[in-house]
Amino acid sequence: MILRSIHHNILYLFLVLLSIFLLAGIAAAIPAVNLNQPGLITPHSPSDLNKFVWVNATQSSITFDFSASDEETGIYISIEIRKSPLSELLSGPNKTLVYSGRINSTSGTYTISNPVSNTAYTARAEAFDRAGGSSGWSSNIIVIYDNVFPNLTIDNSSNHITVNSKSSVAIITGKATDDEGLPNNVQVHAEVIDSGNTSYIMAMPAPNNTFVIQIENITNTTIVKVIASDLAGNKVIKTLSYYKDIVPPIITVTEPMNGTWTGARNMTVSGIVYDNYEVEYLSVNDLKATLSGTNWFKPAVLNWNIDMELFEGNNTFYIKAKDPEGNTASTTLVVYADFSSPILNILSPEEGAVITQSSARISGIAWDNTGVAAVYVNSNLTTGIFGSKTVDWYYDVPLNYGINTFTITAVDDMNNRVSRNITLIRHTGTPSIQIKSPLTGEHLGTEFVYVNGTAYDSDGISKIKIDVISLVPGGSSTLTDSYTLYPSNMSLNSTGVASWSKEIKLALGMNIIEARAYDVESLTASTAIYVVYTDVPVITVNGPARRVYRTDAAGILASGTARTNNTHITNISLRIYNSDGVTVADADIRRTGNTSVIWSYPVSMPDTAHMLWSSGHIQTTKITPGKSLL
Repeated sequence: MILRSIHHNILYLFLVLLSIFLLAGIAAAIPAVNLNQPGLITPHSPSDLNKFVWVNATQSSITFDFSASDEETGIYISIEIRKSPLSELLSGPNKTLVYSGRINSTSGTYTISNPVSNTAYTARAEAFDRAGGSSGWSSNIIVIYDNVFPNLTIDNSSNHITVNSKSSVAIITGKATDDEGLPNNVQVHAEVIDSGNTSYIMAMPAPNNTFVIQIENITNTTIVKVIASDLAGNKVIKTLSYYKDIVPPIITVTEPMNGTWTGARNMTVSGIVYDNYEVEYLSVNDLKATLSGTNWFKPAVLNWNIDMELFEGNNTFYIKAKDPEGNTASTTLVVYADFSSPILNILSPEEGAVITQSSARISGIAWDNTGVAAVYVNSNLTTGIFGSKTVDWYYDVPLNYGINTFTITAVDDMNNRVSRNITLIRHTGTPSIQIKSPLTGEHLGTEFVYVNGTAYDSDGISKIKIDVISLVPGGSSTLTDSYTLYPSNMSLNSTGVASWSKEIKLALGMNIIEARAYDVESLTASTAIYVVYTDVPVITVNGPARRVYRTDAAGILASGTARTNNTHITNISLRIYNSDGVTVADADIRRTGNTSVIWSYPVSMPDTAHMLWSSGHIQTTKITPGKSLL
């Protein structure tokens, strides 16, 4: 009984174990399927797109690998591939069936040739064994094909960008876009190569797909590769080189030379400026110079010039050049301006010296702070050691009879000039002349008058010229007559004095009579007087008689006539005075507008009186009545 029970238990245990073994075998017979991913490109930023597989433009097809496993042989794999535009991928399942088929093997592939860009391809697989067991559909594998490169623009248009010498920071700005239009699809970073070392800097995103990259600690030449890449791995690279310019410009002055002396008041300063990159400006005493040339950039070799005003003495020009990076260079130029004329002195002979020889030596001294270049006498170079600051000079000049005028000119090294004149007379004596009559200031009542005088010269008088000049009210003058006397018209005494006489005609009013004597050397001397020619009125007294004795107290009638040749009579005046010469009465008889008048005037006279008729102060007539007159 016990043995039967043991056998029964052993059998039960065997059946249980057999059941477990059979169940395990069935489970193991279910096939397993794997869908291998094609070459993966890991996305650069975390998003929903990161779970997808991206294929970029380096591939022209997509190949899916399938495999399944089972304890039994003879399994097959059923596969299905769908597609949808990338823009619809996240909004729903793929709808378009690309392929559905069967692989009678435990592994296989399916290739999509010429995939469409911006398209998502979804693949899944299911394995079956001969017993009808199924693995069920595998997880979806999504592959996105993108063969479009991003668009990358850099705001700094030049491929060679300088960094200010006072800074070590470069800022790069730009814009990056891609065709998908999905957020954060394009990533931008910079690969910085400086002195052989490479570093990476991520761009800072900005609005509207723009970005900013800041690169610090730039040394000399830095290569920067700006790289824009999308999730598929398509890349666009822009290469920039940054140059930290610490080299200043080089200034050359070609005109004028340093230390130049000049007599000009303006001068053009010019030269050449060089910079290994670019010249921003060149200034002289803070005034911008004109730059010209063809080589403006890398390197810059330019001509420069500027017109500068000069002042007497030392002129210092401070020349400065600057490049765009702030490097500066400077130099100075000194120009000495001399506007002062030399100092010129004539030492001998004296001005106006009378010389009897046929020649004379003119000599003197000249001084100038820059040096005396030359001294000329009437454009003839004198004798002297020129070039020094002080020069003694002389020159022998021929003399003609009479007056000889010479111009002496001193010139300094700056062409400043000064001139002096000297007059020398070749003569043994100077002429003299006198007018003996009429006397100066004399009033004359005749139109014609003789002028008499004398003249003398040791070499003889060659002629005497007499000019009559009429003066009219207001100060104007007119030459009315001119007379010339020659030796034949003169008489000489034993001492050589020439006496001369000439009748001349006067004009009414004031007349200047000038007499000028000429000697044989054409030297002259002159003298002048003035006389007044007046039209003297003539007055007559018709009554009373010259001596009239009256015993009554009645008055007496004075009467007569007056006349002139040309001018009008203005008035007739009477004066009455006693025997002691004391004036007792005056009377004026006004007559105007006529050259001939008849006049009369009743006069009451005291005892023993005299009566005087006059016209102006020119001519008078007097009568003397007796005691009983009037």
